[in-house]
Amino acid sequence: SQKDYAKGFGGQYGVQQDRMDKSAGSFTEMESPTSSYQKTTPVEAASSNARSLKSRFEDMARAGDEANRKKAEEERARRQARERLEREKACKKQQEQMEREKEAEVTEPEVVEQNKPTPRRRSQKPMEEPEPEPEP
Repeated sequence: SQKDYAKGFGGQYGVQQDRMDKSAGSFTEMESPTSSYQKTTPVEAASSNARSLKSRFEDMARAGDEANRKKAEEERARRQARERLEREKACKKQQEQMEREKEAEVTEPEVVEQNKPTPRRRSQKPMEEPEPEPEP
């Protein structure tokens, strides 16, 4: 037994009009599918172009250079202040040392050096060299 596939759901030539759902639309009524997706653009990208992006990075680099320079200047100023303090401390210490020495000289009586006889050198006798033996 053969079935006639020309009839039935859809049939051979499309949807049968007498058996179509009342709420269904036909193929001719359908539109192409549309997407509800909307591409978003970030605010920074929308307002900036290549030049402004380049200038922003250059500004960041300049800011980094300035920060490094300020840090180096502060370090230099700290080092100079520390060295100045060390020099002042050294000068004070040297002055105190000199004052102590002056006080020590004033309190101690001066010792007069006595004339000590200079040690005499021993007279050196020339060493006698042995005479060479005659060769036979």
